[in-house]
Amino acid sequence: MIRCSRIYNPRVVLSRRKDGKVECDIPECARAAEIMFEKYQVPALFMAKNAVLTSFASGRSTSLVVDSGGGSTTVAPVHDGYVLQKAVATSPIGGELLTDCLLKSLEHKGISIKPRYAFKRKEIRTGEFQIFDLDFPNTTESYKLYSQRVIVGDIKECVCRAPDTPYDETSYSNIPMTSYELPDGQTIEIGADRFKIPDVLFNPSLVQDNILFKSMNIMRSFNGLGLVRHSYYVIECGHDLAAEVEELQVESGAATMMCRGGQSDVSIPGMESFAETTSSVRGLPQMVIESINKCDVDIRRELYSSILLSGGTASMQQLKERLEKDLLEESPQAARVKVLASGNATERRFSVWIGGSILASLGSVQQMWFSKSEFEEHGASYIQRKCP
Repeated sequence: MIRCSRIYNPRVVLSRRKDGKVECDIPECARAAEIMFEKYQVPALFMAKNAVLTSFASGRSTSLVVDSGGGSTTVAPVHDGYVLQKAVATSPIGGELLTDCLLKSLEHKGISIKPRYAFKRKEIRTGEFQIFDLDFPNTTESYKLYSQRVIVGDIKECVCRAPDTPYDETSYSNIPMTSYELPDGQTIEIGADRFKIPDVLFNPSLVQDNILFKSMNIMRSFNGLGLVRHSYYVIECGHDLAAEVEELQVESGAATMMCRGGQSDVSIPGMESFAETTSSVRGLPQMVIESINKCDVDIRRELYSSILLSGGTASMQQLKERLEKDLLEESPQAARVKVLASGNATERRFSVWIGGSILASLGSVQQMWFSKSEFEEHGASYIQRKCP
């Protein structure tokens, strides 16, 4: 946010839509140009797309940018400094969804995350603290949830890492626990969740695998398993039931749904509301391959060898190695897959801003500016020609 009344230097403005797509919507860009010229009195500006700036930050004019942030993940091919819009792939899965998955999973295990405002710590001896609960009766549920997400987000960044292979309940059931001390002094143990949650990026079906029966009036019991009438029916099929029953068939009129026992053990509890959102979402490797396949054949080899990771979620441990491994397995044999990422997590998180700084410092950028005189002569919509 710009907090000064006037700006007397040219500006580089980052362009990104709320839904995560990298194209610049003409009315939104025109409105932004009007505000910058009329309210802040800038002499000139240039609107740059995030993917282009990330590519500049790595010193490349052609690359495939995988930008995984808080609200979404975007795969955008950049060729000679321009985003190839027809090949852009987006996904609603980002850091915020992973944080919600971890929060729901911890709650399902009976772990309560106490917001920081709800207690006070007092040191009674060196290294020993006493916790006093504080009462804020007018605190809204949304602020409580936000405070919990901040804590769970830190848990995710500290202990979670992308698994080397696709997550499987059996393989990760005996994984060693990792300790984490909550702000209230409570120490929790996190096991398989630290691998399961990041794997949602590669396998969105982990959020979808709860067995849901929506808008169906089903009343049936099977081997003592009762189904309660509700807008959603969630059947918890444990390993015991799975051992007895390989397949459970539920019929309602013309609708027939086949359910595999044990499926709900793999899914993330409490994330049923996200199932419809992620129903058509592809995993990260599939998004990369799909995006490259939509590009011209002549540049595909170069895109495979210049895959750039950026964004806060892309800073997760082992994400680069897992993505490269999956792409090597699924990409054409002739492709030389190379996933590039800054070793510094801060640089990876702010690569767009670094690229903007590099672009603004180039001598050639003077020819790219959308000046105030052009704004006054042609109008705000002219920015689409100056900043394609």
